[in-house]
Amino acid sequence: MQRFWNKVGLSSLLAPVVMLALCWGQPAQAVEIASVSPQGEVAQVQNVVVRFKVATTRLGDPALSDPVALRCGNSGPPGRGRWTNDREWIFEFSGPLPAGAKCSVVASADFRPTAPGAGVGWTGQREFSFQLGAPTVRHISPWEGGKIEEDQRFLLQLSGTAKLDTIAPHMWCESKSLGERIP
Repeated sequence: MQRFWNKVGLSSLLAPVVMLALCWGQPAQAVEIASVSPQGEVAQVQNVVVRFKVATTRLGDPALSDPVALRCGNSGPPGRGRWTNDREWIFEFSGPLPAGAKCSVVASADFRPTAPGAGVGWTGQREFSFQLGAPTVRHISPWEGGKIEEDQRFLLQLSGTAKLDTIAPHMWCESKSLGERIP
């Protein structure tokens, strides 16, 4: 038996026990959001990505609820959230949001992480927001330099739905020969 202990060494057997004892005493860390994307004003959005500072979930846990509540206007937008790894959750919109939509991402108070060492509760910033910008002109027909008629109509392709009462006061044509705006 003495040879066995000499070959294996007492330290190699005690190392896992010591590591387990050290880890056992570690306090659970509160959940903290490292980043949310998008933020601020954006032209368009297809998904929202929430990243956490520490592992928050066991991968493949179907019972885990959404870690944040997503609101656009007064309701939750159509789409679905899912975990991509133990620190990242993504919400994918099922359709485009309207131009000018204001959205908020707020940490859910009832979220319970399932990763080992993750504690209950939140720390750090818990609320984020983004807004879709006003529609922009993507294409104009007829194009600049094209021949136009006196009673010409123009077709504008926009990046989103526009409200006529907000854009009408800012619309005009300009004639180089007249040197002024034509309403």
